Amino acid sequence: MKYTEEELEIIMQCGIKEALELAKENGITFDFSHESVKDVEKLLEEFHHDYKKLKNEEEAFHGLSMILAAYIAEVLTRRGVKGKWIPTTRFGQDTIAFKVPGADLMLYHWCLKRIFDGKQDDVWLKYQNVVRALKL
Repeated sequence: MKYTEEELEIIMQCGIKEALELAKENGITFDFSHESVKDVEKLLEEFHHDYKKLKNEEEAFHGLSMILAAYIAEVLTRRGVKGKWIPTTRFGQDTIAFKVPGADLMLYHWCLKRIFDGKQDDVWLKYQNVVRALKL
């Protein structure tokens, strides 16, 4: 995954729209509130069960992680966080982070790890820590 910041911004704006559609298809309304990240966690739990059945790191899981990460970043943005998507090599490979004052949030990796590793990587808990740290 090698993108410019401009390309990432376009991709993630499209991802927000896709996340809203995904939620709707699953009977969930994403309203950009902090609490709505609990619903992201619920979706990730369902995808984890799908992954366990398939035992395959399908490309679809990476795409789902991208769009849900885009949604989480948008929730933070609407709460006043000034952030931007950046390319990074933080994990020794080309990946992305949501850069906020004082931190690079690995939202895509949060979602991907939640799908692959299960409840131990609960996104809602990580999100709450960020909210506390940023005093939102």
